Amino acid sequence: MLRTLITAAVLLIATQVQATHLIGGDLSYRHVSTSGTSSTYEVRLTLYREMTGIGLGQSQSVTVTGGGMTQTVNLSLAKAEYALSAYRPCAYPTSLRVNEFVGTVTLSNSANYTFSYSICCRPMGVVTISNSSSQEIYLEAKLNLAAGLRSYNSSAQWAPMPEIAGAVNEFQQINIPFYEKDGDSTAMVLRPALKAAGSSVTYATGYSGTTPFDSHANHPVTLDPTTGTLSFKATTAQTATVAMRLDDYVYDSTNAAWYRIGYTMREIPIYLTTGAGGMIGIDSAISSQPGVLDLYLDHPVFRGSITAGLQEFEWTQSGVTSGYASQLDASWDTLRQAHILSLHLPNAVSGAGKLIVRVASDSSTAVGRCGSALAADTHTVYLPFVSSIMLGNNSPTWMSTSTYQLSSTAMIDSITWLLSGGTWVSYPATLSDPAEVQWSAATGELQAVRWGRLAADTVRIQVQVQGVGLEEGLGFSEVHAMPNPANDVLYLSAEPSAPMDIWNLFGQKVETVMATRQIPVNHLPNGSYVLCWKEEQAMRRVRFVVQH
Repeated sequence: MLRTLITAAVLLIATQVQATHLIGGDLSYRHVSTSGTSSTYEVRLTLYREMTGIGLGQSQSVTVTGGGMTQTVNLSLAKAEYALSAYRPCAYPTSLRVNEFVGTVTLSNSANYTFSYSICCRPMGVVTISNSSSQEIYLEAKLNLAAGLRSYNSSAQWAPMPEIAGAVNEFQQINIPFYEKDGDSTAMVLRPALKAAGSSVTYATGYSGTTPFDSHANHPVTLDPTTGTLSFKATTAQTATVAMRLDDYVYDSTNAAWYRIGYTMREIPIYLTTGAGGMIGIDSAISSQPGVLDLYLDHPVFRGSITAGLQEFEWTQSGVTSGYASQLDASWDTLRQAHILSLHLPNAVSGAGKLIVRVASDSSTAVGRCGSALAADTHTVYLPFVSSIMLGNNSPTWMSTSTYQLSSTAMIDSITWLLSGGTWVSYPATLSDPAEVQWSAATGELQAVRWGRLAADTVRIQVQVQGVGLEEGLGFSEVHAMPNPANDVLYLSAEPSAPMDIWNLFGQKVETVMATRQIPVNHLPNGSYVLCWKEEQAMRRVRFVVQH
């Protein structure tokens, strides 16, 4: 008796050790060719497992029942087991593995067939199924040709998708991808997960095929039959499983009704998490465009876990809070996750600032898979100055007035203007005002020092002034200065109609004198000068020399 008990215990342990820990899969078929009254079909079995179970090997078998017989179809591994790195069950440290097995079978064109596959066992921790690790996974597909509406059919084909993941309190809409080769009408419906033909798994209390996990009363679990969109708003962090059937329909014109010519089944797990399973860090924060901060996260977060008002992201500069981020851009994957978040910052100014990651009104920051959440923290970042150039004439005429402006004044607090080689006609009072300058030297430079928060940069333009040192009488040749050189008084041959400026050849205005033909120069140092005045909308110039 003792030996019997020991043997039984060893067998039980061996069975548990050999468990594959499948988490889901799907079974489908595809018409290949027809010859006479029979057709050849490719049978495809896709299985998803996590790494704690044993491998599935190089082959699997599917049972085909119908046409008065039962046969076993051997399937071979179509490609080496591979991982979808984006998918990782929260209870395990390794990626999920995908196994695709393919084989062929020849069937009658006028019979109904059932394709089936079963294996032990499911992993532990599926809380919506009673003692999940003791219940098998059973997958099924149907081919219905006995009605004679068509002599062949291909079931819809599922795209690889080993799991669904989401955050608690996130309204989520996930498309279940598939394609239909024959162009038939399709309908996708929720079904109970099976442990044997016609036998549902034993669900935990409160759960079923149509209520596979906890979801908000206003957003129950629904599957759109036409689009295959799964919608829900989870209320509990849990690991569950979702089973669905994808039906193929053709139209029966004799009976004026739609006929289900076949179907395929899929079962996949769903992982629902809160922000209580570790921290997600920010690897870097970079501003690549004005007023936008790109956050590079070390793990992706769910879109639905971020509040509509972006309360998780507060922007502040110089101790003054500007408010929450005004807009969020990201490239969301099929699970609506992203690891790069582009935040539009309110009232952002170039220079230093702080991004504060906060716990929002939903009691969490941005949530990722497996209960991880973006760490609540303060990050000091730098926003670069917006690229800008000085717009204006870089080869002005001597003593003319030129206007200058920056091509962009975005994201700056103020501007300090610096001028050399000229005089101000109008110093800008606001960021949008132009600078007006009269150039008086042979060369000059105008600088705009842009001020941000604890930062500054300079935009400049250098000018080469045209017409410096032109001889007297430019456009007014009948006016002459004498004596030239002069010692005491300079006499003009005609009286100007406006006050006159005296400039030295360094571009400096020496003085302004009244309109007169007699100009005292005894107080001027020896040197060359230019007498300028405006007459009839033109600048008049007379060159003279003072020599004592």
